[in-house]
Amino acid sequence: MTIDPDDARRLLERELERSEYDGAHVTWWDRASRAVLDWLGSLRADGLGSPAVAHTLLWTAVVVLVAVVVLVVVARGLPRRRARLADGQVGGVFDDDDLRPAGAIAEDARAALPRG
Repeated sequence: MTIDPDDARRLLERELERSEYDGAHVTWWDRASRAVLDWLGSLRADGLGSPAVAHTLLWTAVVVLVAVVVLVVVARGLPRRRARLADGQVGGVFDDDDLRPAGAIAEDARAALPRG
């Protein structure tokens, strides 16, 4: 059986109207991202696919990333270890001179929990 082009077109259009293909419609995100990419492509005469545009976008991303890191460091300070020891106490979790048995360490830990 041979189908002429008009019948084939009607069958294809009827198939594509089915609900399984609803996700294939263009969304607002598709339109917005396409507009941004078209605008970026218009900035250079040779278009978005050129190596110069890719190089420029890479350096722009690196500069933005460095700026974000600098802002975070300025706003929050450098990360540092903050010990929860009272003034004058010396020690840590894995001290060599702590000879208490494991049960005593667990008991002291439970007692220290409410004090923070």
